[in-house]
Amino acid sequence: MVGSVLPVGYVIWMLVKPGAAHEFVGGVEELEKTAGGPSGELVMQEEKAEAIEPGRVVPFPKGGVGVATDLFGHFEGKWFVHTFVATYADTNSVGNVYFGMYAMWVGKTRELFFNRCLPKFNLKTTPYYILTRSFEHKFMRETREFERVSVKIKVGEYNRKFVTLEHAIFDSAGNQLGKGKQQLIFVSSSDYKLLDIPNEVYEAFVAYA
Repeated sequence: MVGSVLPVGYVIWMLVKPGAAHEFVGGVEELEKTAGGPSGELVMQEEKAEAIEPGRVVPFPKGGVGVATDLFGHFEGKWFVHTFVATYADTNSVGNVYFGMYAMWVGKTRELFFNRCLPKFNLKTTPYYILTRSFEHKFMRETREFERVSVKIKVGEYNRKFVTLEHAIFDSAGNQLGKGKQQLIFVSSSDYKLLDIPNEVYEAFVAYA
């Protein structure tokens, strides 16, 4: 019983003994000096950092080849290009990029392409939906974590009902990782009946065909 009471008694003695408050304050001051203090090196570095304006898109730092990356993609001729860095989440147990990620990357690039071509598209009010009729991809080369990857998409061909998008994937050295194509159809948002290509889609896509 005495042993269980001793820790409590020790804590009380540490609090009430002479000089306890001074030791506590001295310890805090020592920690502040170790961390650099309110006016130390950390604050000076923050003051030197560039102020980022709200809403501003900050580009990726330039790599060894001096190519800046656009988060929302950009056009190179008729190709829409989205560039990014593959990370651990994209890989499998062997260490190379998981095969299913290539289709995911193409899908994301396609959405960015649509966002650029159809900036006023609103899913809540649209009279049509864009659906994927088919998708194919040919694997040509592997890539790994921390490799810079560029996915390129363009309008290959189209008719009254269908649009075919072509895609190609490259690494930072210009090696082609794969290529393929997909076919899009358009259906009514109310009853899912097949539609002709909507006028706004036709006008947006023809410029890149």
